[in-house]
Amino acid sequence: MDEREDFESLKSRCRVSCWVGREPVHLIRKRKGETRAFVEEFLSSHPGSTGREIVAAGKSGEFTRSSIHRALDAMIQDRLAHRKDARYWLGLDPDVAIVDETARLVAVLSSSRYGQDAKIESARQLARESLGRDLTSRAALDLIRLVPTQPIEVRTSLLPYVQDAVRAAVGAGSVEVDPAVGHRGAIARDFRYARALWEATKGAIEVFLLDSGEPGTIAWNTVYEVVDPPGWIGDAERLDLARRAIDVESTAPLTNPSAARAVLRRIAKDERLRDRLRDDVLLKLATATDKVDKERLARLLEDLDVAPFATAKESMRDSTKTPPNEPSEATKPTRAEAPQPD
Repeated sequence: MDEREDFESLKSRCRVSCWVGREPVHLIRKRKGETRAFVEEFLSSHPGSTGREIVAAGKSGEFTRSSIHRALDAMIQDRLAHRKDARYWLGLDPDVAIVDETARLVAVLSSSRYGQDAKIESARQLARESLGRDLTSRAALDLIRLVPTQPIEVRTSLLPYVQDAVRAAVGAGSVEVDPAVGHRGAIARDFRYARALWEATKGAIEVFLLDSGEPGTIAWNTVYEVVDPPGWIGDAERLDLARRAIDVESTAPLTNPSAARAVLRRIAKDERLRDRLRDDVLLKLATATDKVDKERLARLLEDLDVAPFATAKESMRDSTKTPPNEPSEATKPTRAEAPQPD
């Protein structure tokens, strides 16, 4: 028996007959794993395909719609593929994968089996892989709570991750709602999560708020994420953050554009707080002895006195003048903005 006869014999044994109306239909029964292999090969060359596109491509190989969808479901369950917006990709959903990687880093940092070098490299890898991902998860909260107990190198490596996690939590509109007024369900849960994350974050960035280098910039950018939404934190906390920004900018200022100064300007939009901050700067200016410190304080005073932070009366009086531009979106802190020279 030659190869052709072997093939025809095998084909006849795999052929299944059924009836559609009065006509017999002959189908080829696929070996176990054939459909899955086809789907994997197709998605590797056509990532983001819809189910309909995969089924259409499978018709030439006589793969049925049901077998293709069974293969897709099995691959998703085995975490070999993921579905998003009715489209399919090989591999795990990146947002889900980041949660797994975050939980894995928590285990690494909590273990005495790993050396400091391994922990630092794991922290850097997570910070790189988390860029642009949704970091709203219990694992993220657990990790940030663990950060203050780690060596300074690990804490520095995780600063971008911390900022992204805070942005993801505070950026949702629901977190501006106070659950004390009776909101329940997802809104209250989001608010409680965001508050818990911010409390953990304060411990993670505390040591960097006095750093005038890039770590200090990232730390103050993180602070900006919580002072930007109006009414999200209380006046007492905003005043404390603004006064710390004044201390930093009057002693060891950040490289321009300064994230600490951006925080101060944002808080100073509130007239009640601006007047108190102005008094603080005036008191520091009156007691300062160093010429450089005096110049820095004078510049901070100008930031607090000029538009758009002036009172309504001052704005009306100077309406014929062109006010200085409010800091543009470009000065709004980003994840790990590299310090720019003056």
